[in-house]
Amino acid sequence: MANNFVGHVDKWLLLSESETDFAILFVRAWIPFNAWYCNNYQNTNDRHCIDLIKTDQNQFRAKLVALLGGNYPEALLFKGHLANLHNLLEQNPIPEIGDNRITFKSLWFRNNPVTVTNPLVRRRSLEYKVEKLSSGQVVAIIVNTRTNPPLTLYNYTHTRYDIAHFETDIIANIPTLEKREAIFDCFKALNPKKKENLLAAQKKNSIEIGNTYFINDAGLLSQAIIELLYSLRCKLFHGELQPSLNNLTIYEPCYYILRILLKSLK
Repeated sequence: MANNFVGHVDKWLLLSESETDFAILFVRAWIPFNAWYCNNYQNTNDRHCIDLIKTDQNQFRAKLVALLGGNYPEALLFKGHLANLHNLLEQNPIPEIGDNRITFKSLWFRNNPVTVTNPLVRRRSLEYKVEKLSSGQVVAIIVNTRTNPPLTLYNYTHTRYDIAHFETDIIANIPTLEKREAIFDCFKALNPKKKENLLAAQKKNSIEIGNTYFINDAGLLSQAIIELLYSLRCKLFHGELQPSLNNLTIYEPCYYILRILLKSLK
């Protein structure tokens, strides 16, 4: 696959000749982590290994969960670095352009657990519903519940979740904009790569990290942190990151976070 970020090459070459910085330290810390997961899962595909680390019972993730739930010195130190990473990501959007920003406020880190929407009722009689079946097929229907028997106004079935295919179908088969928008909202709720907000809506029943309150679920939060570190690793390894001073400061807390977690692999 072509790399669209060749314009960054000269800046990276200059950086490689400069003094050691935290981006380079992060890379050095990733190397033993990379070696561990390739050996542990007998696979050299990084994406596959990271997905297993996020859900498997392994010492790396167990250490991360313990740190998130602990109040001992190492846990507090870890949370301090995590709070710093969150703040830096909010101050310095990565990437700088586009809607794929890496942030705890909107992050894809697991397959969407929602497989069926609650029936959406409009105009007291129109019921909208979308479901992903165990076969992978996706079904969407619009039913008029006032008739006896209920009248199906729209029925869509496709072999997989494909938002472009669905959008084309509703434009062709649903005449009114109101109905198209309602069923499309239901369809988007089942997006397998739907992004989630890891920040808590309120202080009560949350995990306090720095001055930020995260969801009170160390298991899910651990998955998000692993995915976020991997995403930042990819931006760095693939040369996609614009190597500005502000961008590279993000790798200081990344390095310290990874260094603490690496202790679990000894």
